[in-house]
This record gives sequence, structure tokens and C-alpha cells, in this order.
Amino acid sequence: VVSSAPIANNVRRVDQGYQSLGVETLHIPPTRSSQRGCEGEKSIVYLNPFGSNAIKCMEKGVFEALVDTFGWCANTQILCPKVTAMATNGDPMVYEELNAIVSHYASSGMVTQLPAMSTGEYVTTLGGADVVIGTDTSSQHVAHYFGVPTITCYPHHTGYRYFFWGCPGERNLCLRAPTSA
Repeated sequence: VVSSAPIANNVRRVDQGYQSLGVETLHIPPTRSSQRGCEGEKSIVYLNPFGSNAIKCMEKGVFEALVDTFGWCANTQILCPKVTAMATNGDPMVYEELNAIVSHYASSGMVTQLPAMSTGEYVTTLGGADVVIGTDTSSQHVAHYFGVPTITCYPHHTGYRYFFWGCPGERNLCLRAPTSA
């Protein structure tokens, strides 16, 4: 159990949470560049279809539509995590099916499937992205912390909307994903 600052001090609460996980500080300067894409450098889209539990995972059709949308752009690199057995919570088939789709897109060259990362590597990767798209999971929280634009797609079937810390706005959008049917 971690005692944390009042809810009004979100930055301090997040710092305390990550320090409890052994991360000294999250004040790593982001490596993303607003000039990316203009100078031949690829824009980085971190696309995470995995939720903290199976019901919060992105629907397969929504994930496929996002890859198909960004995948055709020559100046875009799509990074996707590979789920580990430790990350699954709920129906393991949901994670296995999404992981198979990520692997398929990686083998076709449309996405880069990232290997397991240390906490520091994970934080640095998210801080260096141009946009982070996913469900309500740690990638959204960490990206928001660094000011990286986020798009959080809540599954339509949950029946309610989650909100991660921080408010929706022009740099961090929250929406309920449409049905993939």
C-alpha cells in the first residue's frame, strides 16, 4: 500500500506511484520532435491494444482499422508491445488473439513488435512517441505524464467510460470505440 498525495496533485501522485515501483524519477526529457516527418524522420505511433484486463482490451477490428489507417503512411512507424503471460488478466484468449494480430502485422512489416522492456526502456519509448493510442492502460498514463498526445479508445461493450488521470482535451482524447461489426 502506497500513501500518496491528494488527488489534486496528480504529478506528485504519479511520481510517488512510480517511485514505489523502483523508478527513481520520470523526469526524462521526451525525445520526440515536432519536426519529425518534415525532415524525413518517421513519426512514431505507439499503438497498444492490450488493456489491464481483458474487458478493457481493444477490439480486434478497431485495432486492425487503426493499423490499416496509419500503416500506409511512409513517414510513420507503428510500435506495438508484445503481451506477456504476466500481463494477462481475465480471458487469456483475448490477449492471445490480439497478440497474434500484432505478430501478423509485424511479419508483414506494417508494425514493429517491441520486445519485453525494462520499466526505464518502456518509459523512454513512450516519452519519445509522437502519439500514443490505446485503451485505459499504463501507456496512456505515462504518455500523458510527458505531454505526449494520447487517444484512448474505450471498448464500446464496457457500457461506461473510464477516465485516466488528467482531463480530456486537445492533446489527450477519450472516446468509446465504435463497434467493429
